[in-house]
Amino acid sequence: EANEMRREYLKNIFHKVRTPLNSLTMGIDILEYSNNFNESDRESLLMMKGASDFMCDTLNDVQSMQKIEEGKLELSLAPFSLREAVTKVFSTFHGTVIAKDIVLKKTFTPNVPSMLVGDRCRIEHVISNLLSNAIKFSSNGMTISVNVTADSIHIMDTIISGNKETVVTVTVSDQGPGISAENQRKLFGNFVQIQPGEMQQGQGSGL
Repeated sequence: EANEMRREYLKNIFHKVRTPLNSLTMGIDILEYSNNFNESDRESLLMMKGASDFMCDTLNDVQSMQKIEEGKLELSLAPFSLREAVTKVFSTFHGTVIAKDIVLKKTFTPNVPSMLVGDRCRIEHVISNLLSNAIKFSSNGMTISVNVTADSIHIMDTIISGNKETVVTVTVSDQGPGISAENQRKLFGNFVQIQPGEMQQGQGSGL
């Protein structure tokens, strides 16, 4: 009964926050296409857009957790360009990296396919979360790199026909303080954060 009450509470909160956030995001999108801004104003607008996108991603993460608990999470598989997905994620942090004087770099090995089949939205969320944490714990002048590589492996049940499957690896590297081996074991617990002192910049809820 307590779990059911919690789920209903989260659904109501999600709806009440999502509605005004959508209006805010639409307003920012409209302003983005206006020509009545100088460069400083446009950078501020990009920061606002990045913040609203991050809030949307956080809401989506909470909703996804709830769907996983209820066994209702479904992936939407469709062809998409991973290069375009990474570029889109980079654009959402444009204002933030300018403000913190951080360098974002991305590299793709030549064998990464131009098109993949997967859930683009979920993949963008994962990369966005990793980049967000990397930026949060990076200081001025530091560099964050996203490297995308690909390897072809034989699919076991079709090895005779020579068909292959491509495994794509996305690595996010930063120059931040890092996490001790002891605390790495705690990372995937619900609402768990590293103890204050080791990573004091963090202000998240440990979702």
